[in-house]
Amino acid sequence: MQTIVLLAIGFVLCFSFFEMEKRNLFIFAVEESEEYCHVLDGKVSEVAKIDGISEKIDKFAYYAYNSNNNLVGCNKFEEPKHSFFLENAKKLENKEVRIDLIKRPDKLIPYLMVSTKQEIKSNNKYLGYILAGCEISHKFRRILQIFGVILIVFIVYAFVIYKMTLNLISVIVTPINDALLTQRRFTANASHDLKTPLSIMQMSLECLKRDTDTNLSDFSIETLGDMGKAVQTMKNLTNSLMILARAENNSENSDMVAVDLCSFVRKITQDYSKLINKKNINLIFSTELGSAPVWLNKDHLELIIANLFDNACKYSKEGREVIVEIKKENNKYSVSVTDFGVGISEKDLPYIFDRFYRVDKSRTTEGVGLGLAISKELALKNNIEIKVESTMGKGSIFKLLMEEFK
Repeated sequence: MQTIVLLAIGFVLCFSFFEMEKRNLFIFAVEESEEYCHVLDGKVSEVAKIDGISEKIDKFAYYAYNSNNNLVGCNKFEEPKHSFFLENAKKLENKEVRIDLIKRPDKLIPYLMVSTKQEIKSNNKYLGYILAGCEISHKFRRILQIFGVILIVFIVYAFVIYKMTLNLISVIVTPINDALLTQRRFTANASHDLKTPLSIMQMSLECLKRDTDTNLSDFSIETLGDMGKAVQTMKNLTNSLMILARAENNSENSDMVAVDLCSFVRKITQDYSKLINKKNINLIFSTELGSAPVWLNKDHLELIIANLFDNACKYSKEGREVIVEIKKENNKYSVSVTDFGVGISEKDLPYIFDRFYRVDKSRTTEGVGLGLAISKELALKNNIEIKVESTMGKGSIFKLLMEEFK
């Protein structure tokens, strides 16, 4: 933005300078033509004499000619500008004002001249013409110097603003980064510390349920079951938080290896299909590829796909199928997980990868809202792109895109 403003200032300066010089020369030429009009029509007895060489380099020069193309008066340029100007100016049309760069044979820098032609008439009678001009090279150099000063001031100003901005950002961001690191450290530590007591609680509940010496009422047994489910939910939450903490704290993924996507996903599909029989959902694997080599972390990929399977099965109706398909699309391999469940509304789609975000509570009875967030975080670590398409009442398609490993 600042560069555009600077260029605009330079353009305005140059345009204004040239227009002013052209206007001043035109006015001068009109005034001279009016004076020589009285001479050439015979109303003034004295004939104008050649005035000689101009003493000031920035003064206007003019050449007055009669209808026979004879010079009758002038305030001419010094040589060699005199010859250069006449050769250029005689090509002008009446009232034409032009700025030209006139090359000098022995000089590197050309003349910058403004020139014009003005006819001399009296009662519509053609009496001659005036050629007027002025060298504006030195004036234009001043304009460039002014622009150069503005440019230097701008660069200094931009540098100062840049340094101040960096310092300000450092002052603002440092506490935020510290707070974020503290939060991540707390999440990792809390998740780790909760894991052991939750495991103890789960084992204790199992022991109580299996204790045959204790006569528990049906209500007590049901309560123990609910407590067991709550503990399992808490364990799932702590495991998810630990995975997120590890993914965030490890800036580099050193466990990446070459993986055949087809065989790897096929095995995950077979293993996971054994866990969902109770919901009577048919998990179908499909691919026409013989192999699909990719470079990534196997554990991360397994967790990503397992989360997608879990999400698809959670929202699919009993007896429906979930299709897992591997294809090659535009030099990338894609793993798509398609379900025919309730679908995701348009208002929820932009937020489904946010942590703890859950869609309509009336149809979300399981999970804590971290599965897709974990998948997104791990996908970023492995340069995997996640896309999702969904239609309410028809189902959803989650697609993983990854580069081919060569």
